[in-house]
Amino acid sequence: NAVVMPPVLRFNRARCLFHLGRLGAARRDVEQTLGELDQFGFSGFANIPHLLMGQIELAQGDGAAAQQRFLALQSRAPANASRNVYALLHHLGLGLVHIQHNRLEQARQCLERAEALALVFPHSAGLVRVQLNQGCLFDALGDSRKAQAHWDETRRMARQFRQFALYRLAGAWRARLAVRERDQDFILAWLEEWHWCQRRYGEDLLPDEWLAYAWVQRHLGQPARAAQILVELGEQ
Repeated sequence: NAVVMPPVLRFNRARCLFHLGRLGAARRDVEQTLGELDQFGFSGFANIPHLLMGQIELAQGDGAAAQQRFLALQSRAPANASRNVYALLHHLGLGLVHIQHNRLEQARQCLERAEALALVFPHSAGLVRVQLNQGCLFDALGDSRKAQAHWDETRRMARQFRQFALYRLAGAWRARLAVRERDQDFILAWLEEWHWCQRRYGEDLLPDEWLAYAWVQRHLGQPARAAQILVELGEQ
């Protein structure tokens, strides 16, 4: 007999698969989750799997679908959305779309709206996630000082609230910046964390971590190892 999995557990599996770079399997799980949540009439919590689905669409190169998804969430937001932590997710999602399409001023406005809502709920994962992506925005704008400050704050908050996936994502972005800035102290500290994660999880590290490790290997004079990682990521 088929195992019946509750929607929340299926969504958690989808999120794990996404962070491991297994986009097809993650997409199937999150599509099924959204279908089941729609049947239950959930309007707030459903924004979380919608954000994940939009991230999958962006990762698969379908930015138009992700944008339509987040615009639809925005149009369906209830009048009291400002009192609901889930409301920040469509602003965050649109910010991600604009960053990918190099519409950086629009991205800044979206992320500022998301931050304003997240500050009302400082102990949620929302503020940490917004800080992470604001770092990406400032990196795209060429402001490495602000990018570093946002990623350092992301790591501080994520560690405090035990949001370790976000901590590791911010570390991966910060490591790439450290390579560009020739920040040897951070590179060495990040490598210690990377090796600890590899001992614990084997090959099942985040694609962002593998990419950052490739940057570090190239920086350390190991271009062949960096190229091998890039080939494996490309196949994935």
